[in-house]
Amino acid sequence: MKHLARLLSLLILVSAGIFFASCGGGGGNDKTEEELQLDKLKGTWTLTESSVKFGGSTDDRFDGSALKLTIAGTYSAGGKYTYSLTTSKQVNASPWKGAGNWKFNPAAVSSNIIRLDSEFGDGSQDVSITYSLSSDAKTLTMDFTYSGTGYVLGARTESVSGDWTFVFTK
Repeated sequence: MKHLARLLSLLILVSAGIFFASCGGGGGNDKTEEELQLDKLKGTWTLTESSVKFGGSTDDRFDGSALKLTIAGTYSAGGKYTYSLTTSKQVNASPWKGAGNWKFNPAAVSSNIIRLDSEFGDGSQDVSITYSLSSDAKTLTMDFTYSGTGYVLGARTESVSGDWTFVFTK
């Protein structure tokens, strides 16, 4: 009987240990898909030389510009985040304003963001951008169709309506 009591006590201790070890105690990743994607996108991305395509053809207007796209923000469910662009030389007729806000498309968080151009108050429409990240999250490709005139340091210039592809590296 004495051995049975010890064996039962040991069994209870082992069972309790297994129970507590399998509890969620913070060992797992509780981040949402949006938060995971934001973590991957945040930071400064540099435009890969000769990687801009406009209408399916290589576009050299960004060559030598050392264009940098900075994506920033603190995660909040369904939140808005910021982007800004800097260059070493003026780029005429860009489909990007120098800075603005964006959000994830809730239907496709891992592949689509919405650039909130409508917030500029100049009649611009929001731009849906399909994005993809390389497996090591060091290359960001952005594809979108832009409709309207282009930007030069915040001022509008000639039309740049059409399909665009930009490839950035981190």
